[in-house]
Amino acid sequence: MLKLGTVVAEANWLGERRQLEKDPGVNGIDILLSRLVAPATLAEALAAALGVSCDEVLVVGSLQAVSGPTPVVALVIPAEGDEFPLQVALYLDARHRIGMAELRSVSKALDVSVLVPDESPDPYVMILIEGGEPEQRVDLDAESLDGHEEHRVRARR
Repeated sequence: MLKLGTVVAEANWLGERRQLEKDPGVNGIDILLSRLVAPATLAEALAAALGVSCDEVLVVGSLQAVSGPTPVVALVIPAEGDEFPLQVALYLDARHRIGMAELRSVSKALDVSVLVPDESPDPYVMILIEGGEPEQRVDLDAESLDGHEEHRVRARR
């Protein structure tokens, strides 16, 4: 059961996100991390993976904290459950792209597993990245995702 504060926070987050996504020069991806990570540590890992300075990466808890053009914005959001407790919505300007190689670099630098969407329409299939290993498609536990919005890996493909 969601508390009213959670619903309001989620509504604010969705509104902020839609505003940022309206910018045609912005691209991004949502990822989930297997543990909580300090903002400065996340910024360092993203900067190294993308080949930019740490000054070009802004890690925020709200998009309202973004006051001007920033090449890389990482919106951190606590996620449900303990398997992937941190969601990171990455927004990159038109000069930057993030792909599997960069996400693998982030995974390795932070020593975390990273869960990312795949290209299929199946909401219960995602891609798991673990350090230097090749990415792997995984099935999520449908009950955990539908009932609790919790991302749990059920099986590896």
